[in-house]
Amino acid sequence: MINGNITVNYPQTEKAKYDKYFYNSAVKGLESCLNGIEFSKPYINSLIQIWEAYASYIPSSTDSKEICDISLFQHVKMTAAFALCIYDYLQSQGECDYKSRLFSHSMEFYDEKAFLIFSADISGIQDFIYNISGKGTSKGLRSRSFYLEILMEIVVDELIDRLELTRTNVVYTGGGHTYMLLPNTEKTKTVIASFERELNDWFIENFGTQLFIGTGYAECSANELSNSADEAYSDVFKRASRQISISKLRRYNSEQLKKLNFSYNSYDGKRECRVCNCSDRLVSDDNGEYICTVCKALSELSDAVLGSPFFAILKGKPKGGVILPFGNYLVPCDNEQNLKSLIKNDSAFIRCYGINEFYTGKNLSTRLWAGNYCSDKQFSNLSSEYGQSDKHVKGIKRLAVLRADVDNLGQAFSIGLEKGHASLSRTAELSGELSLFFKYYINTILNNPEFSLVDKKPIERNKRNINIIYSGGDDVFAVGYWRDIIEFAVDLSNALEKYTLGSLTISAGIGIFKEKFPIYQMAVQTGRLEEINKENEGKNSITLFDETGCYHWKDFTERVVGEKLSAVMKFIDVSSEKGNAMLYNIISLIRECDSDKLNIVRFAYLCARLKETADNKDDEIKKTI
Repeated sequence: MINGNITVNYPQTEKAKYDKYFYNSAVKGLESCLNGIEFSKPYINSLIQIWEAYASYIPSSTDSKEICDISLFQHVKMTAAFALCIYDYLQSQGECDYKSRLFSHSMEFYDEKAFLIFSADISGIQDFIYNISGKGTSKGLRSRSFYLEILMEIVVDELIDRLELTRTNVVYTGGGHTYMLLPNTEKTKTVIASFERELNDWFIENFGTQLFIGTGYAECSANELSNSADEAYSDVFKRASRQISISKLRRYNSEQLKKLNFSYNSYDGKRECRVCNCSDRLVSDDNGEYICTVCKALSELSDAVLGSPFFAILKGKPKGGVILPFGNYLVPCDNEQNLKSLIKNDSAFIRCYGINEFYTGKNLSTRLWAGNYCSDKQFSNLSSEYGQSDKHVKGIKRLAVLRADVDNLGQAFSIGLEKGHASLSRTAELSGELSLFFKYYINTILNNPEFSLVDKKPIERNKRNINIIYSGGDDVFAVGYWRDIIEFAVDLSNALEKYTLGSLTISAGIGIFKEKFPIYQMAVQTGRLEEINKENEGKNSITLFDETGCYHWKDFTERVVGEKLSAVMKFIDVSSEKGNAMLYNIISLIRECDSDKLNIVRFAYLCARLKETADNKDDEIKKTI
């Protein structure tokens, strides 16, 4: 069961035994949780969370002839989603004879386009997160990535409310993107159109052209979404994606363009926010510098992102709240008691979200998995192995940035499932497991280091000196001490391979920088390194420092680290004076290169000189040299 499980649930060779003791514990857990909720609309999402906590690893079918890869939770959830859509679809047509339409003429209904696969995507995420400057950059990065994550959840919940549906209709959400199963009715299409327009009006008012949401949907039938039509199934998602692309090309209507062209006349342009460089809604901070109200609120939110178990959505303008669409504000809650007090006493309360735990309660929307690992809140303390406060600092003081994403993930969803097995339930299952890995299990991977660049880890080393800036449905952005970042990248690749039995791989770019280097440029330059992996055969690679350092993971761990680095470190251990001299001489050779190639003749001469100096040394040094 997921509830309370913080270890990574890797596949095992032994067959899982579902005995009466397991089922009894699941039943008791369900009974206990169900006793704490009311069977009314404000508690619907709590019911979904309870089911997810206890039924995510119970197979939907116990028939040994079937593939038991769909959980009872996803099966029941998607059944409820289809039922809601069918009900709304038939209601819109004035149909009351359900038995005749759905049972007696079921084959005909399977071909009716009763459903919509709806998709929405927020553009401008990268610039919004990374294009900031000034003091407190690390706090800004953390809070901005979390803000966008929860912003999409708000968008999903608001659309669900307007369509009178529930969270069962959400197939996937994360990374500024969502897929939903909706009824194919005129009401649905009208609500979507007005919803998109209203949301983009809010983006224009608060962020100009920096953020934009594009939506698209595809009409489809039950047969197209079944596992009997693979090509038809993938085509449904392609049609929805094409609509999003068109939406992004034709972003604004005439009224929105007028608003964009004339909205900045009231600003003198002489002052700018020290973080995002905008010129509106400026206030003075404690140091007398100008900052916009959004950046100020996000900066204050940063610490809460690391520790608050709940985040509430309120109407109006509460103290310390961060602005959200539709007149809402985001407010952190330190504990369950504060949340209960807020729900009971504040008429402005709309809904809330739990972080990394399952909770039940009135208007609790959903649990959000969050990769919130943070070894040190101070950015400057990440550039050394143990932090600046520790005396045992070893190695050069440099920050490293890791950017990584899953290879060919789109293909995994569209054509990756075996022929005859593509279905909405399996798509939801796959996306849910990947979100769990990258948003939750990633914290466990960081807390339990495995790979090391040296033979033995120092005894004091019990965690990575790293901060996760963003970890979404398939990609990661992390900053930390350079050695920890490299080792963590290998741990992450190994963990994903083990988690997916090698069916999915990840590629990573790692850049190394001085701590004062602008974080936006760190992100951009590391992003370019990440892109280099796409040109490597099979991807599944890591690129370190510059374009020449691209290796497949196995080559990197076995040949670069296992052979080359190991030999260099052994040489330095037995002859530190000669070892350091050799390294400096090699660096000089590299810096003097006229092209990308090392002067092999001078390098051979350097090695020969080292050999000559070994004549008067002991056998161990001779052997190493």
